[in-house]
Amino acid sequence: MIFSRPQYLVLVNTWLLGFSMYSAFLNISPIMSLIKDSLNLNFTETGLVFSIPLAFLAALAGFGGLVADRIGPRRAAGIGSILLALGNLSRAFSSDLLTLAAFTSVIGVGLALCFPNLPKIIRVWFPSNFHGTASGIYGTGIMLGSTAALAATLPLAYVTPGTWRGVFLIWGAFSLAISAVWWITMRKNPSEESSRHSGEAARTLRVLRSPSLWVVATILLLDNIIYYVEVTGLLPFFTGLGILAEDAAILQSLVSLAGVPSIILLPVLSDRFRTRKPFLWVAAIISGVSGFALAATPPQLVALNPLALGVTNASMFLTCLILPIDLFPANVAGTASGLVISVGYIGGLIGPVIAGYLADVTGGFSFVPVFLGSISLLIAPIALLFLRKTERATTSAD
Repeated sequence: MIFSRPQYLVLVNTWLLGFSMYSAFLNISPIMSLIKDSLNLNFTETGLVFSIPLAFLAALAGFGGLVADRIGPRRAAGIGSILLALGNLSRAFSSDLLTLAAFTSVIGVGLALCFPNLPKIIRVWFPSNFHGTASGIYGTGIMLGSTAALAATLPLAYVTPGTWRGVFLIWGAFSLAISAVWWITMRKNPSEESSRHSGEAARTLRVLRSPSLWVVATILLLDNIIYYVEVTGLLPFFTGLGILAEDAAILQSLVSLAGVPSIILLPVLSDRFRTRKPFLWVAAIISGVSGFALAATPPQLVALNPLALGVTNASMFLTCLILPIDLFPANVAGTASGLVISVGYIGGLIGPVIAGYLADVTGGFSFVPVFLGSISLLIAPIALLFLRKTERATTSAD
C-alpha cells in the first residue's frame, strides 16, 4: 500500500482531528460529578450538558457537510477544529449552568463542522478502493480519542491545579495544537476546485432524493441506539446478574476495546473484497445473536458477548460513514455524509432516554438483551432489502 506524501499528511491530520473531536466531546464525562458539586447542578442539568454536543451534531452535521461542499473540507474542518479548542478552553471559565452549556455548545458546532468533513476529505484525496482503509485510520483516532478522554481526564483532575478547570485548559491546549497542525500541514486537493461549480441546489436535491442515503442514515441511527444503550445499560445489567461492579465495568469496557482494532481491520477487508453490505447485515446478525445471548451465556464465556458487540458496532458505524463517499461524487460527498451523521446521531440522543424509560418501567435493566438483539436484527433486513445501490461513485476525483 503506497501513498503519496500529501496523502500520508491527510491520514495523519484526519487521525488527529478524529482524536480531537471525541476527546473534546467526552472529556467532560469522567469529571461531571466534580463539576456538578462545584457549580451546584442537579443530575438532570449535568445530563443536559453532556448531551449538548450530540444535539448539535444531529442538528447541524448536514449543514457542516454543505459548508464543505461550498468552501472545501480543509477550511470547513479547520474552522471546526478551532471551535473545538475554544470550547474546550472556555469551559474552564464556566461559572454556572448557562455558561457551561454555552461553552459546550461551541464544541457541538465544532463537532458538526469537523465530523462530516472527514469522509469528504477521504473522498477527495483517495481512490475508491482505499476509502475503507483511509476511513479506518481516522476511525482509530475517534476510538482512541474516546478512550483517552475517559481514561485520563479524572486522574488529571486530581493532579492539576484548579482541578476540573485545569483539565479543560490542558485538553484545550491539546486541541489548539492539533488545530495548528491542521492549518499548517493540511493541503487543498486541486480536485476540490473542479468539484465546486454552479448548481448547488440541484445537486443537494439529488442527494436528498437518494433512497440509499436514507437507508444508510437509518442504519446509523439504529447502530447509535445500540451503542448508547450499551454505554448506559450494560454495566447495571451485569451487576443485576450478580457480577461485581468492578468486573461489570471491565465487561462493559470490552465493547470499546474490541472496537479499536476492528474499526481499522474491517474497513481494510471491505476494500480488499470490494464490498460493503456484508459488513452491515452480517455484523447486524452477529450483534443480534450476541445481544440475545447476554442473558444465557455461562459466566466463563460472558466476555465473548461484549467483545462481539464491540466488533459489530465498529463494523456498522464505519461502514455507514464510508458508504456516502462510495455512493456520491466528491462535489456532494460532504452534504451526503453530513445528512447521514445528522440522522444517525439522533440515535445517540434517544438511546439513553429509551434505556432510562425502559429501566423505570421494568424496574431494572433486564430488558437489555432483548432490546439489543431486536434492534440489531432489525438492521439486517434493512441492509439486505433496501440498500440496493452500493456500487462506488466514479468521477474525475478517482
